[in-house]
Amino acid sequence: MAINSLDKLKSLVGNKTFYVRYSSGFEVDRKYKYSKDHQTGETHDGLSAIRLSGDMPDSDLLRRISEYCHTFKPGWVCLAKETGIDTDGAPTIDADTMELIDDLDAGWIKRIVDWSIACDDHRSAAKRRGYKALAECYATMPKPEGL
Repeated sequence: MAINSLDKLKSLVGNKTFYVRYSSGFEVDRKYKYSKDHQTGETHDGLSAIRLSGDMPDSDLLRRISEYCHTFKPGWVCLAKETGIDTDGAPTIDADTMELIDDLDAGWIKRIVDWSIACDDHRSAAKRRGYKALAECYATMPKPEGL
């Protein structure tokens, strides 16, 4: 069963550094071994990935997990060796060293995105009310409960 909660993800990765990719899949990435910058056409030294760690604060972890979900490709989690940095400043990983942890549940990613949007809306509303409201808004920020 795909990863569908933060608790499940943390139980699988512990405090290790791990990577999230949104792509055509683990086996396809294993075969092609590199990512491409779609604006410049430049190929990277490996596969672009989102570097995360199980000891990150929950809210940071959730926001970063959903960072590239706009690609509308399936997401998955792996351990791997870094090979460098891509043209966007993200780490690249070596396809030959990837160890698949599990896929990310699409419904869970949607719930994370919904939560993230609610946080952004909350922050924007506070910002319109002024500096003091913005400073206080973090205490009332929507919590990532149930994620």
